[in-house]
Amino acid sequence: MRLSAVSTRVFTVVLALGLGSSAAQTQSTADDHIAKARAAAANDFGELLGTGLHFTGRNFPPEPQARTAQRTALFETAADAMAQGLDSIETWRTWPDELDNCVRDALYLCREMQRATQADGAKLVIMFLPSPFVLTWPNGLMPGKSVVRTYALQPADFERQSKSEAQFLAGLREAGIELVDLTAKIAAEPAPPFWHHDLHLSTRGHEIVAEALLPVVDRLLQP
Repeated sequence: MRLSAVSTRVFTVVLALGLGSSAAQTQSTADDHIAKARAAAANDFGELLGTGLHFTGRNFPPEPQARTAQRTALFETAADAMAQGLDSIETWRTWPDELDNCVRDALYLCREMQRATQADGAKLVIMFLPSPFVLTWPNGLMPGKSVVRTYALQPADFERQSKSEAQFLAGLREAGIELVDLTAKIAAEPAPPFWHHDLHLSTRGHEIVAEALLPVVDRLLQP
């Protein structure tokens, strides 16, 4: 009965920016990743790039040859989620003018989810997971250093990601969408709560999510 109540009254979306995987990006070979690039571009915000271009009747921007070579090498050697996460950040170095459009489209989709859940008598709650690459860890610990070197990423590239995350969160709050931002909790951990070679949430990472989500669910299930 409790789970049934959750399914009818609470609709939670966990957003992980700059890490994770999607149906468009779960192929196992480098060639498959490159073939999907024009459809998906990168993880998370980047997922909206090809879609936004399609629905606005614009062509996909040309991919520099050097980027193609980097991506091929990266996906041949790096763990899938790690490669996707840093590829997302590198995407906006290549096409910075498209990032605002993708954040705008992400907010539009969230507002549509809010409208649909409200119409169904449910409550939309968005839990935000920051990219591990934009956080500061003790002793200079940073996931994916080898991938950072492959892409020659610079501080400005990560700052761009941070600004887009802040813009997205501000848009959610402006829309009146309930937000559980895990940035502070994850940043307070003594070590990144992600698997070292994969960058999906570790056991500790899932504990953080559960600890933050449980009181929200309990509150929303009060009669």
